[in-house]
Amino acid sequence: MEQFEKAMTTEQVLVDDKKGSLEDLAFYYNNMGLCHYHKSVKHPDFSEQLMVEALLAYDNAIKLNPENAIHFFNRGNVFLNIKNYESAHQNFDKALEHENTNPKFYHAKGLAFQTESESIADKERK
Repeated sequence: MEQFEKAMTTEQVLVDDKKGSLEDLAFYYNNMGLCHYHKSVKHPDFSEQLMVEALLAYDNAIKLNPENAIHFFNRGNVFLNIKNYESAHQNFDKALEHENTNPKFYHAKGLAFQTESESIADKERK
């Protein structure tokens, strides 16, 4: 947990100091989102709040640099993790609009379809 905190502190200082271009700031927010996301996976007790913080960080990254496909991809992964499949699909589609040759984006889109289908099948069995 200490490594996540160090990374978050570094990224927050960079954001607060507003050093760099808008692209740089978007990158810092993206990194903050990644820290929150990965921290939530390792610490499930705090998962819900950390996912919200990750989404807010990705929202900021996208506002600052809406052409960066990675921001949409990362935000899509958070939505997939919290089972918001519609938003996950929308974000993966947006990532693909910006960068349609990245196999990770297609894999994520397929994973979203698979996970959503399994969720629906589970509900129908109950």
